[in-house]
Amino acid sequence: MTLAELLQSRFRADLRHRGAAYIEAERVSLIRVTSENVFGVVVDGAEYQTQLRYQPEDISLFCTCEQFTKSKSCKHLWGTVLAADQRGFVNPAIRPGRLLPFMAPSMSQPLISDDLEAAGPDPEGESRLPRGRAKARPAAPVRPIRPWEARLAELSGEMSGTPDARKGGDSEERQIFYEVDIEASRESGKLVIQASQRQRRAGGQWGKIKPLKVRPGELDQIEHEDDRTFLSYLAGAIPERTNWSTQQAELRTSAHRFQVPWELGQLILPDMCRSGRLRILNSDEAGQQHLTWDDSEPWELTIRVRRDTEAEGWRVSGLLVRNDEVLELSEVPLVIPGGFVVTSDSIAVLRDFGAPEWMRGLSVAGPLQIPLSDQHDFVDRLLDIPSLPRLDLPKELQLEEVRVQPQPMLRISAPPTTRWRNDSLNAEVIFEYLGLPVSGSSARWAVVQRESNRCIIRDRSFEGHCWERLRQTGFRRRLGDLKQTVNVEIARRDLGRAVRELVEGGWNVFADGSKVRQAGGLRFRVSSDTDWFDVHTDVDFEGRSVSFPELLRALERGDSTVRLDDGSLGILPEEWLEQIGMISGLGTATEDGLRFSTSQAALLDALLAAQDSVEIDAGFERMRERFRNFSGLEQVEVPDTFVGQLRGYQREGLSWLKFLGDFNFGGCLADDMGLGKTVQFLAMLLRRLQDVKTPPPSLVVVPRSLMFNWSSECARFAPTLKVMEYT
Repeated sequence: MTLAELLQSRFRADLRHRGAAYIEAERVSLIRVTSENVFGVVVDGAEYQTQLRYQPEDISLFCTCEQFTKSKSCKHLWGTVLAADQRGFVNPAIRPGRLLPFMAPSMSQPLISDDLEAAGPDPEGESRLPRGRAKARPAAPVRPIRPWEARLAELSGEMSGTPDARKGGDSEERQIFYEVDIEASRESGKLVIQASQRQRRAGGQWGKIKPLKVRPGELDQIEHEDDRTFLSYLAGAIPERTNWSTQQAELRTSAHRFQVPWELGQLILPDMCRSGRLRILNSDEAGQQHLTWDDSEPWELTIRVRRDTEAEGWRVSGLLVRNDEVLELSEVPLVIPGGFVVTSDSIAVLRDFGAPEWMRGLSVAGPLQIPLSDQHDFVDRLLDIPSLPRLDLPKELQLEEVRVQPQPMLRISAPPTTRWRNDSLNAEVIFEYLGLPVSGSSARWAVVQRESNRCIIRDRSFEGHCWERLRQTGFRRRLGDLKQTVNVEIARRDLGRAVRELVEGGWNVFADGSKVRQAGGLRFRVSSDTDWFDVHTDVDFEGRSVSFPELLRALERGDSTVRLDDGSLGILPEEWLEQIGMISGLGTATEDGLRFSTSQAALLDALLAAQDSVEIDAGFERMRERFRNFSGLEQVEVPDTFVGQLRGYQREGLSWLKFLGDFNFGGCLADDMGLGKTVQFLAMLLRRLQDVKTPPPSLVVVPRSLMFNWSSECARFAPTLKVMEYT
């Protein structure tokens, strides 16, 4: 298949006829051929540069003549196509859908015909060649072109299709407009803009307005820079899909109608207005007027209530108000929610306060009529509506507006029991305004206090921060019926931590109808007895309390809440587990506290030293003083009743044993075997017998094999001791 057969449908018959005439007149020269490009020069009074560019999906054509910029095809290009076929630069295996690179010469050098000026007369002049096919003359010998000439020719061909190369002629051959479709915009609630164009006819008159369908990849063919900018932005907008043709255009990746969102409109509408080409879509071309950008203060959507003397009631109408200017909604061609106001000659910004439904309701259905007897009910219901624009009420209907920050509240409840275990808890979010609870799911705009003749405006910004705080602590918002009271849920394992963070943040939290209370500080009390110390702890939860054993059990379980004496819940701070955990691990639980032996006095004193509030009795204070005043082991004299002598280290061992006894500590002698531990212990028993009038008996537990050794040692070194053997 030839390239001419492949591309024939792109060229009109008259262009193909004239292009063939250029071949016969030898006015077509190929100056450079690569696998991707064929560059040519066609003499037609002046020299026109042509280019055939291979792409895997298409063959692109370029020419520097004016005809190409209008129709994307010309006689010069057809001549170049025929020349490429004749010279054998086209792979004969090409087919539609299967394009192949050009077959470049084996020697990579430019190709150029000999003296182009020697060619015959202009094929389109009076000396045009006869219609019959002329016998082709031998091609002129190919001469090498200088490298710089080839490079310039290649660059010239590449740039010939750019908008800058066509700016001189084409800028006056087409006009592009951006037209606001009023009806489509009303229907969609979005600003719909249509890109349109008209082209100059051969007689110089402008043709009809037609849609301008440009694919994103074809924007470089648009002449004016501002049009390229506008269309680039619109290409990123949402194609308008109100009819079948626009949907099909979208499927072909090109569109000419766009829904312009607010952010994009703010960006491009002022420049579109300044270009003088933004207007209202109108079939009457003669009456078209371009829109100007109104950069004054935004128009504000306003609900006005005025006395209707004829109907003996109140008339509620919608207006657009700006300073002293007032526009009836019915007078404005187009109002876009959120939003823009389009009049017959301008476009301005609209502030609708998030209540666009009022525009549709009052502009389509007309004003509301309210009987005089319903005026208070009407105002109350009006302020209950979720979103309101600016209100213009007569003095007799006005309420004092109060703005306060609400108190956030959370009511936690267990879900209904089912046969399946539910691992989540439900909760209701409430915002309390001056003592009036408002559900977080309520869409009310304000809270009316008719007896005080005032309305409390809800603080939506603060409420939004509260919802975000709930999300951060682990609560999930429940979606569904807005009338339900339960609006959040949380996993049971996350409840304690989440509630603790909320209470610390100032929330009022209730569980099963009782307030969740925040803990105060811990207060420890120590009382002493003969052989032990009792530790009690007082904990205050906003006036309520919990027993110390119950508190310990909750901490041991890892709970973050504890049931208080009135049935409410108390939040357990995380640091309490660290504060109380070590103490509870060393003591023995009693009915009302922990018990420690006297041998644990020093350890207990060290643990309590880390607490902020500790109350101790006189007995424990004396024990503390003994520890504080201790400076070292006291040298102990060997009792007179001891028979024998102790070495120096054995005397130190005797002093060590006395220290352990004085402080009720347990201890041991860890000397090696044979160093006299038995005699040190016997000396200690004799010392106790000497210091105490009626000492209690002492029990020595040893292996049976050592019974004889202990008996003989007692008889030798401590004969005054009464010894009884028991096996």
